[in-house]
Amino acid sequence: MSDTPVSVAAATAVDRHSPCLGICHLDAAKGLCVGCGRTGAEIGDWPGMSDAERLTVYRRLPPRLAGLGASVRLLEWMADDILAFVQESLSNGRGAWAVGAADAAALVASRDFREGRVRRDGNAIIAETAGVTLRLDGHDKLRAFAIQEGGRDGLIVLGLPRRRADELLAARLGPKRDWLMPPAGEAPRGGHDCCSGGPEHAHDHDDIDAPATQAFVTGLARLDLTAPRSAEAASLMTRAAALPRYAVAMAVFDPAG
Repeated sequence: MSDTPVSVAAATAVDRHSPCLGICHLDAAKGLCVGCGRTGAEIGDWPGMSDAERLTVYRRLPPRLAGLGASVRLLEWMADDILAFVQESLSNGRGAWAVGAADAAALVASRDFREGRVRRDGNAIIAETAGVTLRLDGHDKLRAFAIQEGGRDGLIVLGLPRRRADELLAARLGPKRDWLMPPAGEAPRGGHDCCSGGPEHAHDHDDIDAPATQAFVTGLARLDLTAPRSAEAASLMTRAAALPRYAVAMAVFDPAG
């Protein structure tokens, strides 16, 4: 599959990923993989299963993983399911979303967009209201992970494999060099630089007293706002650290936000 954002509508049911987290060890007493919660037979049969059979296995996993004391589980959602979830949560004012890195993230409540606009634009969900814009792009490798808290699903973390996340972030930030080094004969334009997953600061030089807009960027998400609620966002990112080591968080959803 492509390593760049694609039309997620092109995905088919037969492509549904397995719940494997790369922690492949069978609990001798329970006969279950401690990473994904499947039995040895389910793991062996997975390549030949129909989509309905795979979904049946996914439905068996939550109580199994709770019994194993798992800290995270990979959800069955495919890329289009993820975009639908994002759009629904924002449209209905449910929960809150955080974007950024562990040391520089921002948080916005979905209810803040009730007076604004939430729409799907091709392969992206875009939410806009006064002073705040949130955009999440789809990707065929985007996955949804449920952080287990008290034996139940807590945060939902949207993650990408680390290599793809790094490539996408580098591609997203790369064009900014164009205006940092303007063509010969042109005066430098006002602008701002940014770092991986961190904030950019854009100042309106026509109104120096206006609050600075900060942009928090990951490989597939961008949140622009003036009040980032950084402490709350950092708390979510700490809780989201249970994500498998191979994955990088693109955005984090807090259902209680």
